[in-house]
Amino acid sequence: MRRLRILLILPTLLSSCTFALPDLTHFILPSTATALPPPVRTEIPVASETPSLTPTVSTATFTLTPTLLGGQATTAEPATATATPAVIQLVLGSALTQTSFVKGFVSIILSGPEVRWGGCDPSAVTVTAQVSDPFEVAFVTLFMKLQSKSGAASTDWDAGMTMKNQGSGTFEYTIDAANIPDHKDFPNGWIYLQLITTGGSARIRDRSPVFSSDLSLLACA
Repeated sequence: MRRLRILLILPTLLSSCTFALPDLTHFILPSTATALPPPVRTEIPVASETPSLTPTVSTATFTLTPTLLGGQATTAEPATATATPAVIQLVLGSALTQTSFVKGFVSIILSGPEVRWGGCDPSAVTVTAQVSDPFEVAFVTLFMKLQSKSGAASTDWDAGMTMKNQGSGTFEYTIDAANIPDHKDFPNGWIYLQLITTGGSARIRDRSPVFSSDLSLLACA
């Protein structure tokens, strides 16, 4: 009987203890989640680990620009021919053995083949002589005379010109047309040459032969 009473009272107690539960629906995640946008990746350029050690250098280009003269194409700097002076070896021997083709001389050389008068070149020629016994020769004297190439006209031998001692047995003299007497009477002639060496006692030692057709005397055209 007592158990029955408890069972009858229990529903009443349960009904009186009923309370309202709070709304918890806002804590529930939605069934479909909104996808977040992917992060944007920024590419940062990285310097090359191996730098280039070879600089780029521009190559200069040189171009010749022709200059037109009278309708003809020419370069800006035309080539100029260089004249080579003629050298005439009248005598050439051996200085080591002190022998030569002419007794007393190792060499006799002209710087050119002709002397011109009247205001043009070459107006002078240098005669260079080397003697074979430099310690025995005090002076070398050059004698000259003129001879026409086309006739019999000629002059006497001059009094002689002392050649300048250059040392080591070498003597020089420059023949200038202005210093040759009567040169204007020979528009086309020869200058005869002879060299004589003299010792310390003014004694003549050696004479060269007469060179009669090696040096011309010409008037300017």
